[in-house]
Amino acid sequence: MGDSQYVIFRKLNDKFEDIFISEEILHEFNMPFQIGLNGDPPEKAQFISHTVYSGDLIVLATDGLWDNLDILSIKNITEKLLKEHKEQWLSKLAIRLAKTARKHSENKYASKIL
Repeated sequence: MGDSQYVIFRKLNDKFEDIFISEEILHEFNMPFQIGLNGDPPEKAQFISHTVYSGDLIVLATDGLWDNLDILSIKNITEKLLKEHKEQWLSKLAIRLAKTARKHSENKYASKIL
């Protein structure tokens, strides 16, 4: 809802490919739909179903991630971590994405909207 998004990645030939990218639901630029008191009704939410397979990766996040990392960066971080850490790479991925997004958000010279 609103500025939350998700991407479904599928591993093809040892590389993760984005096979679906959700869209932000906005009233207009930088004004996302919001559910809650004085917000948008739940009926405005999108309902989408997907067929996913073993090994697929779903990255679900808010604008804290998406405003600071693009999909190519997320793919690169994912592939690097998977090569470095065969075990517990998913928890390491969550931490690495959060830390990298935070680092990028603190760069006063970087654009906050990709």
